[in-house]
Amino acid sequence: MKENKLKQQLYPVIRHIFPEAYMTVHDNALVLLVPDQSSVIFVDTQKIMLKTMAEYHLDVGISLVFSKMDEFYRAYQQARTVLEWNHRIPDNLKKEISWDQRYPMEHQIHRYSEIEFYEMMNKIKEPEKLADYIHPALYRLNKYDQRTGNELYHTLEVYLQCFHNNKETANILCIHRNSLAYRMEKIIEIGKADLNDPMTEFLLRMSFKLVEYLKIRDLDFP
Repeated sequence: MKENKLKQQLYPVIRHIFPEAYMTVHDNALVLLVPDQSSVIFVDTQKIMLKTMAEYHLDVGISLVFSKMDEFYRAYQQARTVLEWNHRIPDNLKKEISWDQRYPMEHQIHRYSEIEFYEMMNKIKEPEKLADYIHPALYRLNKYDQRTGNELYHTLEVYLQCFHNNKETANILCIHRNSLAYRMEKIIEIGKADLNDPMTEFLLRMSFKLVEYLKIRDLDFP
């Protein structure tokens, strides 16, 4: 939106959501400096934001939290970077990666923390070599799924995202907990990874993010 429309239409609306925020317009975007007491992490605030975004067809990029004013410019750049990634990632991929799990696609609220890993990977001069650092368990599970039609790869991904919470994992996958228990046995058997080992879990989580990044860069996951 143009600056005059942003001021006329959105200033009053955003002021209602964030009465304590400092606002300005820069580069055809509304920039908010939001204090802790009206933080965007609050569920009620998020609901209001979603409703407003649906009405005005807005995208929102949220920086990391900061406490010193000399960090403001970096935070602003982080928020702009999130919006750039929002347009860079194809819609069909947003449905596959964790990017799209928090909110429906038509309501684009995203945090820098969600794309910070991608930004770091962008510093790699030969991104195709990142496939060498994907944990072998993911290759084994992916090949098994392709051969049998199972969903062990995705099950492990959701299980890790749910911090090993069986009930939540089963609910997200829409399967019975007994079915989940069977899948987890197969995952351990085929993947040959100790899910109780902190370093192994870290490497698995990183590997799923590497696969996401390779897909975004249109590089194949073998």
